[in-house]
Amino acid sequence: MYMQNLPKPLYLLRYTLLSILFLASTHEDSSGHAVESVGLYVLSESRSDSSDALPAALHAAQPVQRTGINLNTDQPMTNVNHTEGAVYDLLQAGRERENTNSHDLPSALPRLQLLRAYEFEDNIGRNVNIEQDGIKVHHLSREGGIVESVDGGERGKVGAYHFKIVNDPQAYNGSGKFYRQELQPRDLPSPYFKNGWQAKFGQEYVYQLRMKMTENYQIGKEYVSFMGGKNDYSLSRNGTALKTSGDHYRFEMQFDTKSGGTGNGQEDGPYASWRRKHFACDGKELIPKKDFNHANFMGAGYHKLSDDIGKWIVWTWHVKWSYGSDGFVRIYKDDQLFVSYDGPNTFKDEEDRAPYFKFGIYNNYWKNLKNNTGSKVQETYVDYFRVYVPE
Repeated sequence: MYMQNLPKPLYLLRYTLLSILFLASTHEDSSGHAVESVGLYVLSESRSDSSDALPAALHAAQPVQRTGINLNTDQPMTNVNHTEGAVYDLLQAGRERENTNSHDLPSALPRLQLLRAYEFEDNIGRNVNIEQDGIKVHHLSREGGIVESVDGGERGKVGAYHFKIVNDPQAYNGSGKFYRQELQPRDLPSPYFKNGWQAKFGQEYVYQLRMKMTENYQIGKEYVSFMGGKNDYSLSRNGTALKTSGDHYRFEMQFDTKSGGTGNGQEDGPYASWRRKHFACDGKELIPKKDFNHANFMGAGYHKLSDDIGKWIVWTWHVKWSYGSDGFVRIYKDDQLFVSYDGPNTFKDEEDRAPYFKFGIYNNYWKNLKNNTGSKVQETYVDYFRVYVPE
């Protein structure tokens, strides 16, 4: 489930490293020099910090000529001589690379430490659970959730969690679970999280989700949450979420700088305060009633949600949870800054419950039996969910 001991470039090679090492360590070029790959030096997920953990073939005192990839820069390396010590330095650099930005992280982010990577590769053909995978399943996920092997685009075949909801209350025996299918990480490490899932006020986090809306995703007159943070279940608090909203995207946030607030207030009202922003697929901010009809969330003259159907998109949140002026939320769509907000972004809570994060599909319109939205099926795949903190 967690491949934290492998640098990202070697993740997909974890099943082939041993055989590659055997071939490379016995191959010689026309000059009689051994030809090996730098990627070979990250060989095992269980190794000590001693040079004894290196393969015996790399202990020779004489330098050898190598070609391969530099794990620090991902650039090709040719005709480079390395002694045993330099080889071990590369192994160490490979281990440390997990604490730096990977290809999927926006270039604007600071250097990061990876806390958890929910990759789903070891879950194909089954659902996930807290005991084995560290993820809590919500609602329909308990009954119908499963990981499938799918085309992950540039990542090749991947194990992806399959989310699908159908606008038919009777399809689930009246359980009311037809409108919602979500997952929530539950084994996030201390001291960055409490109880394995609750964030801490004042701490910066980076949450990352690689997701695809399939061709079965129907666009209706509704808004549908697919990732966000929420304080708790005990009060009507909507939290901070990224949603599809009709034919575009919507960022929605509810917060209160005083304790005891609920979700009953209006924009800057006596209870909780709201912030809502609407965006076209290319990041252009949309104005309600000007760019789209506020009654059905449909408009014209901008790049619509349909442009993203069938595409893998990496959504990255950089957030500092706070009910004060030092809070912020930055959301990136791939490498593009999509949402930028500074200020309070959560509820002040006397029990110190900063938001927990979840992802999936939640169609609130279906929940409230607004069945005339025009959509019947919504389906997505999630390749991975990762959680980082700044170094």
